[in-house]
Amino acid sequence: MNLNMLGNDLKDSAKQSLQGLGSLNLSQEGNRTSVPDTAPRTFKRISYQKIKSSELNDYPIDNIEEMEQLLLQYGLLNPLNVNYIEDNDIYELESGDRRLHALQNLFQRYENIDGVEDTVEYKLYCKNIHPLYVNGIDCMVEKGDTDRDSVRARIIVHNESVRPFDALRTAEKINELAEIYTRQNKNLPKEQRFNVNQRIADDLKGKYTVRQIIRYKNFDSLIDELKEVVINHGMSISEISTYHTLTVDEQALLAHYIKQYHIPGEKLTLPSIEEIRDMVDWTTESNNSSEKSSSDIQPDNDNAGSIKEETTSDFSAENEDFEELKKKAAKKLKENKDNENDKIQSTALAIQKKTKQLERDFYNYLTDSEQIELDLSTFIKELETSIETLSNLKESVTKYERR
Repeated sequence: MNLNMLGNDLKDSAKQSLQGLGSLNLSQEGNRTSVPDTAPRTFKRISYQKIKSSELNDYPIDNIEEMEQLLLQYGLLNPLNVNYIEDNDIYELESGDRRLHALQNLFQRYENIDGVEDTVEYKLYCKNIHPLYVNGIDCMVEKGDTDRDSVRARIIVHNESVRPFDALRTAEKINELAEIYTRQNKNLPKEQRFNVNQRIADDLKGKYTVRQIIRYKNFDSLIDELKEVVINHGMSISEISTYHTLTVDEQALLAHYIKQYHIPGEKLTLPSIEEIRDMVDWTTESNNSSEKSSSDIQPDNDNAGSIKEETTSDFSAENEDFEELKKKAAKKLKENKDNENDKIQSTALAIQKKTKQLERDFYNYLTDSEQIELDLSTFIKELETSIETLSNLKESVTKYERR
C-alpha cells in the first residue's frame, strides 16, 4: 500500500469536506466554536473518552494498522461525524469508526511512554496526534433529527459516500436507505414530499446516478442464490436487475441456468422472462405429476407407515427429483435458445445469399441494358447506312429511266 498516494487522496478528501461546509462561520474561542443556528452541523473538539460507537453502525472496522500509519504521517484530515446524546452526555459516532479506533490505539501506545523516545514514529505522533489527545478530536456534531431512522440514514450516507463500491453491500444499503426515506416521506405534507431515488443520489454526492440507484434496489430484491451467482460469475448488475419481477422459483431456475452454462470471461445470452416462466411452468407440471403419481398409492393396513416409506423410496428411484427437473428445464431452455439462435443464423445466411443474388441480377441487368443500348445504336447506324444506300440506288434508277 502506497501511503503517499493514500495521503494525497486524504488531503483531497479533506479539501472537499471543507468546501462542503459551505458558508459556516467558525470562530474558535479555546475549545468553543460558534456557528449560525441554521447550520446543519457544528464543529467541536471532543475528548475521545466521550465519543462512543453507534449500535446502528454495522459497517466493518478493518485495516486499523494501515489507518494508524496514515494518521501518524498526515494527522486527522477529516473531522468525525457525531450525534450528541443528551441523556448520557456522550457523542455517538455516525462516521469515522476506523479513525477513532486507530486514534485510541495511538493514544494508548504513545501517551504512556516514560521519557522521550527518539523515533520517527514518536516524533510524528507528537506533531500530528498528541494535540488531539490534549485538545480533543475534531468533530462535526449533527443538528438533525435523532430518531432511529434519521441516524441510520446518516450513517449509511456517510459510509457509502466514501467507501468503495461493493455490489452486495451497496445494493443492500441503498435499498435500506430507500425504505427509510419512503417512511419519512409518508409523514410529510404532500407539497414537501420528495423523489426518493433522486434524494439518495443527491445525498451520496452524485456518486451514483438515479438510474444506478434503481438498478441496485432491483438487484437487492433478488434471492440470495441469484445475487451470489451473479457476483461469483462476474456478471453485470445492469443485465440481471431487470429480472427482479420473477418469482422465487423463476429466479432459482435462472441462477441454475447461469451456473450451468456461463463460462467466466464470456458473455452469456440470458433467456427472456417469458422463456424462464415457460420452463418453470413445465418443471412445476412435471413435479406435480410425479407427486400425484405418488399420492395415488393409499395404504390401508397396519403397516401403512412402512409401506408409504417403501413406496416413496421406490418412486424416488424411478422418477427424477426436483433438482433433476430443474437441470432438465435449464437444459431444455438452453436447447431452445440454441435452436432459436440457429434459426436466426440460418435466416440471416439466407437473407445474405438472397441479397448477393439480387446484387448479381441487378449488375447483370445493368450490364445487359448497356449491351442492348450499344446493339441498338449499332443497328440504327446500320439502318441509316442502308437507307442512304437505298436512296442512292433510287436516284441511280431514276437517272437510268430518264435516259
